[in-house]
Amino acid sequence: MVPLFRHSIIPFLVLCVAAAALRAGSDSNGKPPAAAIENVTTDYFGTKVVDPYRWIEDGTANPKFLEFLKSQNAYTRSVLDSLRAAMPF
Repeated sequence: MVPLFRHSIIPFLVLCVAAAALRAGSDSNGKPPAAAIENVTTDYFGTKVVDPYRWIEDGTANPKFLEFLKSQNAYTRSVLDSLRAAMPF
């Protein structure tokens, strides 16, 4: 019979490895790249609605979207690579 504490420590170790990988894979301020805020105002039957992330909706219309997507992908790849490298198997 396997002691109970051996099973309960595994999730803790996984969280520790994940936290270390996030710190190692993040940029200088420890956070993933943030989306730029560009307020776009739309008039819906006299009601003006401001959406700061509307520019993301149509990726083909805005070339900055591709740059943002590439930076998000690079950050995600670095985190996943760090997690994979930290795995003991």
